Amino acid sequence: MPAMDHPPWERDHGLSTGQVARALAGALGPAAGGPLAFLGAGWDFDVYAVGPEQVARVPRRRAEEERLRREVAVLGWLGGRLGVAIPEPRSDVRRAAGLPH
Repeated sequence: MPAMDHPPWERDHGLSTGQVARALAGALGPAAGGPLAFLGAGWDFDVYAVGPEQVARVPRRRAEEERLRREVAVLGWLGGRLGVAIPEPRSDVRRAAGLPH
């Protein structure tokens, strides 16, 4: 296992809510849907409300980027196949200017 310079539950970036808001606004434009509000932090992602109807998940570490990519692909494939509501990823802003992962 590679050596880490921080505990595994801490993020490997120091983004502020303002930096995330600017990155998402730049990537989504009007689709950003309104003000950004920090909702909380889990083990793998920081979560933000983007206006009244959208949620953005920002990986806390580079290792979570691949997991998020797979999740988006699986959710897209599942949509309409199960007969229950499935979250619909609307945008992929992982490469937005200002976001590290």
